[in-house]
Amino acid sequence: MLFTRLFLLTISTLLLCSCAKTSELIPGGAVPDTTVGNVQKTPTPIILTPTPASVSDRTQIDITEQDQLLAQSVIKVHVESKNSSITKNRTGTGVIIDGEKGLILTSYSLVNPYQIDGSFSNDTIYISTDLINNKSSIPDFQAILIDAEVQLDLAILKINQDQNGDELENELDLRSAIIGDSELVEFNDRLRLFAYTHPKDDHALTITRTKIKTIRKENIQSSIEKWVVNAELDYSATGGPVFNGGGELVGILIPEQYSLIAPVTQIRPLSVVKELIERTIQSSKTEHHTIPLFSGSTQKEIDFTENAWVGAPKFSDQASYTDNELYLTNYRNHFLEGTENIYFEYCLQNLGKNILIEERWYLDDILQDSLSASYVWNGEAFAIISDKIGVPSSSGLPSGNWKLEIWANRILHSTNSLTIGKFSESPRSNNTKLGSALSKNGTLIQGVSEDTKQILLQSELSEMEMTKNFSWIVTHNDKLKYSSPTLNWTETPNSEFWVGYAQKETLDKGNWSLKLFVDGLILTEGTIVIN
Repeated sequence: MLFTRLFLLTISTLLLCSCAKTSELIPGGAVPDTTVGNVQKTPTPIILTPTPASVSDRTQIDITEQDQLLAQSVIKVHVESKNSSITKNRTGTGVIIDGEKGLILTSYSLVNPYQIDGSFSNDTIYISTDLINNKSSIPDFQAILIDAEVQLDLAILKINQDQNGDELENELDLRSAIIGDSELVEFNDRLRLFAYTHPKDDHALTITRTKIKTIRKENIQSSIEKWVVNAELDYSATGGPVFNGGGELVGILIPEQYSLIAPVTQIRPLSVVKELIERTIQSSKTEHHTIPLFSGSTQKEIDFTENAWVGAPKFSDQASYTDNELYLTNYRNHFLEGTENIYFEYCLQNLGKNILIEERWYLDDILQDSLSASYVWNGEAFAIISDKIGVPSSSGLPSGNWKLEIWANRILHSTNSLTIGKFSESPRSNNTKLGSALSKNGTLIQGVSEDTKQILLQSELSEMEMTKNFSWIVTHNDKLKYSSPTLNWTETPNSEFWVGYAQKETLDKGNWSLKLFVDGLILTEGTIVIN
């Protein structure tokens, strides 16, 4: 189950701001209480950490007949990436949603086709079925990625070849899962999480029974949700199906960031991808769609610890406090003047022990030492950190542009901004540039060569608080080459953002142009020539 641990944070006493109101700010507390007398200067973050499922919660595959039937739709996904002389492997789970067409639903993180530099990864996707009885390490099929909802971390694969890469000799006849209505799922409902595991105890499948602990939203402007469950699963559970009590598929297991060490603790409900699933299943001809290439769609690189991940902070002015656990609601980046409390949360994954975590607050680019805090991480594999800053005054928090940075071992890992009071409704773009690849730290490598296979546009975006969506188009010699789908804006209001287009063949010579649209209007554009 989820539990709370309290850590004393070291607080500097100096406040670097000339605003008199700021001296009244109260960091920490983490309890949604606006009563002035109850607010204390005791910054103690709430740490939400799922605990491993007990042995009794992990069910043997032959417990019930229904479990055995459901298991027939669960498959193993193994991705082999061969780039240069290095071969990397990713292993996870998937579920069959159309047995005749060979369509599989899984996590995008598992089958992500793009490398960190924006280029295609040379991947082969292997599929293994019958995880109850199949003890062989030899896969049954190969599959290709045909569609994805990148921001939802969901992807659809299609079985197209046998295990050797040859054409299928016989028609497929695999058992499909029954799609249920995830909007009917409630907190106390018992869910069954099916996941591939490394073969042991004569089978390669586990079933974990658990409940939803809390719901996290990606952005107030959209309905994108994640369910956090009271269990920890192995990384190979990534992409695994979640069934309700009636045996209907209601979600897919997704990681905060795919890692060979950190656990899987979250579910993406299927209601947010209902259209994608229906479109793919009902189509008479299964088509391959170009996966949008942007800053949120490439494989991430590690920093100081293998597969370490620090999520960008999220903010809210509303929260509930139950059983020593803080739950944020109504996520947003713009708040009305007079707002008394700002609650915030961020994820830590696989940071290891004795890592110094710092929360650095800024108001109008001035460091707020009295609000900033630090603590030494205890090594939990995954946790959601929640806390608040507030003011015991009817005048509320000072208006202006606020920013929270999360540092780990003196390295900046994530940041997000919020605005209190007046703000600009017009997003801005500066320092737009084009290139062909990204460095490991996300810096655009400008210029192109005659063997370029991708083209990228990068720009410094700001004042994006009220942005709802974005899209981009790519033209070659004034002819449309690619038009992205319209995507929800879930990035931070101020960020170095990039979009692009990649293909497996060399790009044709000529003039290439990219245009970035925000809420239907051109925000920035650029042109580059390939000779």
